[in-house]
Amino acid sequence: MTFRFVDEVLSVEPGETGKITTTTLIPASAPYLEGPFRSAGVPPSLLLESLAQSAGYLILATFPGRGVLLIKVEEVQYRRPLSGGERLTIRSELLGFHGDPETTGVARAFGEASVDGVSIAEARLLFLVVRLEGLGAGWGDSR
Repeated sequence: MTFRFVDEVLSVEPGETGKITTTTLIPASAPYLEGPFRSAGVPPSLLLESLAQSAGYLILATFPGRGVLLIKVEEVQYRRPLSGGERLTIRSELLGFHGDPETTGVARAFGEASVDGVSIAEARLLFLVVRLEGLGAGWGDSR
């Protein structure tokens, strides 16, 4: 099962210190809200995934034709659970890029998730950014 946590990109400013704002509506009937822990809301790991996806969109806008892989969660802080029916807004920014933008490097990002203007989580994340063309690693390669 694939979960997508970016419904809309509200704004994006690509660049090595770029910024992005995204939103998503968490459906009250989402499959990850079912089960014995339903009252606990969205699992924190999926809230972290939403922060990573938002930052990933920014990295892809900054480095077109690249692949993005989350490699490290440097720091994460949860302030309150996210419930079904809430609209999540995520503001992410790139804190820097180390490496060769034409081939491979590491991007560092910060993201903050909020509901109705109130911060509910934030994270500092590291991503591996790789050039996809010529990799032959199965990403669109039919060999």
